Amino acid sequence: MGTRQLLEAALEHLNEVRAAPQAGYLKLLRKTLWSILDELRDIHGLLDDDADSFLYWVSDGFDSGSLVVAQLIKERLQGPFSNLLPWSSGLERDLQWLHRVLRDLVDGELDDWLAPLLSVDPRLVRQKYPDHEQNLARGLDKRLVRVPKLARKLKRWLVDAEAKVDELIRSTRPGYEPETEDVETLYHTTVNAKRLARTGFSRGAQRAEGLGGQTTTRSGKHAISFTSDIYVAKEIARALKEAILIAKGKLRRHHIVDWARRAGILRQVLRGGEGLGGGSDDPNHPANVLGLYQAFLTLSNRYDPMFFGDTSSLMKTLARKTQRDVGILVCRVNMRHPDISYHKGMREYRVPAEAVLEITRVVS
Repeated sequence: MGTRQLLEAALEHLNEVRAAPQAGYLKLLRKTLWSILDELRDIHGLLDDDADSFLYWVSDGFDSGSLVVAQLIKERLQGPFSNLLPWSSGLERDLQWLHRVLRDLVDGELDDWLAPLLSVDPRLVRQKYPDHEQNLARGLDKRLVRVPKLARKLKRWLVDAEAKVDELIRSTRPGYEPETEDVETLYHTTVNAKRLARTGFSRGAQRAEGLGGQTTTRSGKHAISFTSDIYVAKEIARALKEAILIAKGKLRRHHIVDWARRAGILRQVLRGGEGLGGGSDDPNHPANVLGLYQAFLTLSNRYDPMFFGDTSSLMKTLARKTQRDVGILVCRVNMRHPDISYHKGMREYRVPAEAVLEITRVVS
């Protein structure tokens, strides 16, 4: 195994340990749930005792106490999330804890808790609230209209999360490969999005600009790097756009230092970034800034797309690109092709060109 392959294997293992795809989904899940629950809590804070009598006119059994469940749900989820983000050493154990809480919510009292919230009738809110001038002045009529929408969104996310977290638990185990249909939608992030959308993928050797760098299939042929996770694809696009800014000198060392400081990992990033760039002695040389940027991605909770190869050469290539060149190709792929391989650390499929049935669109 060559140096590149050893480095790739080591970094993929690091990503498996850090569980970057899981981190991305769980961060999004926590952010979304907290947003819903905090808004419901804020609405509860606007209500007063005098409003309770009115609230029975706009729903079936809804009173200000109905919104207390938002805080209860948040308290139940707080422990599992605080253990998972940032990561502990017992990833599967902590995912199982979160899954138990989600399962108990979804299979238990959630429907009863949400029923009063779902029964709020926005038409009655608007019709009746003119008689309650004090609460109307505080915008409570508009906030109450959002209650059933928030309740539906909360249930949808909790039900979906139970299934997704169960899959994440299985993904931490050796030999895991997700079940797929014969044809699946996969995502390829590239700095040549417009050209590839016009020409399609070449079956010959071509330079890969996506997650994992230059890749090969099971048989050793050139492969195109895809992900099944749109979050991962978007994070790779984000990193490539930032790398282009580094190459053009628009994103400099002090910017990365500021990010690391605000994330509380400055010392580790400075230590980890030493020698990664391979550029000149100038700390603001693009290759050196890219090295520091790589260290930041590795040590932060951001997804790390793992830039491989000669950083100076990569910077020269990206300096000729613009952020508009970066895009995500949404493709239909024949998942039964025998040469496709799966790499769970990056949720990555390595796909021969002939298995790509169609490029359906480009997401910029």
